[in-house]
Amino acid sequence: MKKNMFLLLALMMLSVMNVYAQKVSFKADITTMIPMRYTPQYGLSSYSIKLKDDTVTVHLPYIGNVYNPSFNNDGLNFTEPCKNLKVKDRKKKDGKVVSFKVRHDNVGYEFQVTLFDNNNCSVFMNPNNGDCCNYNGELIDE
Repeated sequence: MKKNMFLLLALMMLSVMNVYAQKVSFKADITTMIPMRYTPQYGLSSYSIKLKDDTVTVHLPYIGNVYNPSFNNDGLNFTEPCKNLKVKDRKKKDGKVVSFKVRHDNVGYEFQVTLFDNNNCSVFMNPNNGDCCNYNGELIDE
């Protein structure tokens, strides 16, 4: 019985340590937007996404159908705390996948950011009130 309790406690400690080991920070300059229903936009500049200390700063363009308008013509511009932050290694072992949820102006967003070892990234953004959108870019040092 004591041995089982020790093993259970050890497993719980490992899972807690794994959560803390999942801390990740990045900043990406976005150069391409691929909307769900519209023409892709290439050669973008001055758009970015940054994750640091469980807070995301988003400056992204948006083109898509919106079911409950709360977007403006400036796209997505906000800084908010992340929820359900998860970090996993890619199956191909060439980077990491960071997923999290954010809430801003009564809109929920799900993000999945793939950070490749070659400093490229792919961002999938799914708002709960409109079309999803994909973005591509480059990871940069701060």
